[in-house]
Amino acid sequence: MKPMVRFGGKIMSFNLVIAKGEDRELWEDIVMKSPHSHLFHTWNWLKLAEEFTKFKLYLLIIFKGEEPIGVCPIFFKKKGFLKLAFSPPPYTGMSFLGPIFTNYESLKEFKKINYLYNTVKVIDNFIFSELKASYFFSSLPPRLIDIRPYKWLNYKIAIIFHYIMDISDVNRVWKNMKKGARENIKKGFKRGYTFELGDHNDIEFIYQTLIERYSTQGKKIHMKLEYLKRVYKEFKDNIKIFLCKKDDNYLTGIVAICFKDKISFWIGGAKTDDTYSNDFLHWKAIEWASKNGFKYYEEFGAGTQRLARFKSKFNPELVVCFSVKKCKSYMKLAEAIYKIGRNYLRI
Repeated sequence: MKPMVRFGGKIMSFNLVIAKGEDRELWEDIVMKSPHSHLFHTWNWLKLAEEFTKFKLYLLIIFKGEEPIGVCPIFFKKKGFLKLAFSPPPYTGMSFLGPIFTNYESLKEFKKINYLYNTVKVIDNFIFSELKASYFFSSLPPRLIDIRPYKWLNYKIAIIFHYIMDISDVNRVWKNMKKGARENIKKGFKRGYTFELGDHNDIEFIYQTLIERYSTQGKKIHMKLEYLKRVYKEFKDNIKIFLCKKDDNYLTGIVAICFKDKISFWIGGAKTDDTYSNDFLHWKAIEWASKNGFKYYEEFGAGTQRLARFKSKFNPELVVCFSVKKCKSYMKLAEAIYKIGRNYLRI
């Protein structure tokens, strides 16, 4: 490995290295070992997001002394006089990024806070001193819930909600879900609904259902169809397309992400005129995932009342995570331009 250029000064021996191509193996090793990581953190997905967003990607490896302990991707763009940094960038469907660690969970409390504070400090220094950013926004991984270091460094903090469900025993999942959902699923079977695994040919159907649903709400989808197709192409082993059909007609579909022992309902499942199709599809997806060795079923976005009511019927566990923001006073304009907020966190 070539000599690394380090940033962050001597903050309790914590510093950063901007990863290059030769550091890819180290990056991927940290991602696979970290309990906080998602497929979003992988090298290929980050590079794909860089290509489609036209942001400059900084792949930061976090060191304590000579030991690599974590990674943090930062996306940066100059827009006129604005210098904007994100983790993750807008309109990529990446529900969270931020820093992740390899052995954080095994540390004692006084070491955990030391790791977190000094990591946040060196990243903050890189963003605002090295990049001279005027705005930074990050949605943090669900299992990293100690946001005190961000508070101490004057970040604004917001709460985000997701759902997760233990699906190792599908009989227990069935028994614990809302009675109305069970009835809807049974009616789906009676109506002759079928569950199928789709492929790249079905992505456009799911995308179109989202466009139609969003248009009824006066909204637009900013994620590009070509980006979604590339994600599927690059991660064919990790992306699953689930479809609900009756005869040869599509009713609804979802795109799910498989990573480690978890499957995540990513996009799709738009509300239809049919009352039963989405309950049927989610149940069959849960059943498929459990049979194929996945332990958890994750649903992003439980902070909106309408969506939470639908997703809660399967009796998942509520997961609290956080977004953090730090900016110059004039950067409220940037938020308006990039429409950051609840819509950004969805797609």
